Amino acid sequence: MVVVIGPEHRRYFTQAGWSKADVRAALWPLLTAPQQPGEGTVKVAKPDNVLLVAAGGPGMPESWIIFPHLAWAITEPVVPGVTPVPGPIAAVTGGAAR
Repeated sequence: MVVVIGPEHRRYFTQAGWSKADVRAALWPLLTAPQQPGEGTVKVAKPDNVLLVAAGGPGMPESWIIFPHLAWAITEPVVPGVTPVPGPIAAVTGGAAR
């Protein structure tokens, strides 16, 4: 998971004396809290897997959270000589090869 922190939000953290570790420590309980009905779960194994980056320009009071493939692992094994059974990638691409 990547959290992109814009300059306006970053300024608040900086003024409060927060480090990246402090931001991760504040986010982790929110990411791992029990979910409400209908909400998805974030599949991040440990706080260190939350990548914090700074980006944006002046007047950008925004931050973004980028989830890895909507927190789904979309992979299929590659085995020479074996025709794969349609799986998650076929569902996403409509069966087209990549």
